[in-house]
Amino acid sequence: MYRKGPPKTRNHRSDLHTEDELSQFRKLVSDTSFIGEVGLDFSREGRETRDKQLSSFRFVLRCLNNEPKFITIHSRQAESAVLELLQSEYRHPAIFHWYSGTLKTLESAIQAGHFFSINPAMVRSVKGKDAIAQIPRERILTESDGPFINMGSRTIEPTDVQIVEASLATIWGMSAIAVRSAVRTNFQKLVGPLHSKRPGE
Repeated sequence: MYRKGPPKTRNHRSDLHTEDELSQFRKLVSDTSFIGEVGLDFSREGRETRDKQLSSFRFVLRCLNNEPKFITIHSRQAESAVLELLQSEYRHPAIFHWYSGTLKTLESAIQAGHFFSINPAMVRSVKGKDAIAQIPRERILTESDGPFINMGSRTIEPTDVQIVEASLATIWGMSAIAVRSAVRTNFQKLVGPLHSKRPGE
């Protein structure tokens, strides 16, 4: 039912990580409170740029360490490497987008205080459900992951996050409205301290 869009539209753009682009990132980082999707991808599509990805991701985290943001992390087949860099370079909560790694690494990420965003594809897969079952409710956020997932013949839309809310309602034994309220509380708990650390405020 769900399928990703073409790889070229997603994450594999390490060819653009020039010195000029990194310098621009450093200059502009103060102008936003939300950054994503950054991270690592060691799947078949990203394996050959592994070293470049590691260098760029380390640079991004160092830019953010003294000015923490709401940051969403891509970690496909690189979950341990992402967690290691977060532990050494960015001592603040981050959001693992569409976590698909091992339950052991997931537990380490939970212990480190990170959050996890759940999309419609995750709630339909066995691996996704196993991950959701292990994540504390107070660390879960929701997302559609549009426009990188298709539902049948159409591109997924923001309102399709209701699919996630309905699934979580079943898993948690509460109403979808209660799930939405719980996720909103999680979001506010995450962004509140970050907002208070913004320069000049």
